[in-house]
Amino acid sequence: MSEIDVRIRPINGKGNLIASATVFISTDKGDIKIERVKVVKDKEGKPFIALPQQQYSKNGTTQYMEIIELPYKIMREIEATIFKDLGL
Repeated sequence: MSEIDVRIRPINGKGNLIASATVFISTDKGDIKIERVKVVKDKEGKPFIALPQQQYSKNGTTQYMEIIELPYKIMREIEATIFKDLGL
């Protein structure tokens, strides 16, 4: 079983970005730190989390690629922890 802790930095301003977070995952094999996790509102205003991404250009269009992928259950646990801390 892993333990998840977050450090959240709310973003006060206009736009879709609600907050930025650093996520700490403690496991029996060691600790993992993920920086620059974003909390963003979609077009309907529903919040979601986005893991760190690499931006690149392809055929003149800006593209994004996730730097890290996590299992679904861990992503949901991170999301629940962040949303709880933000009061969402």
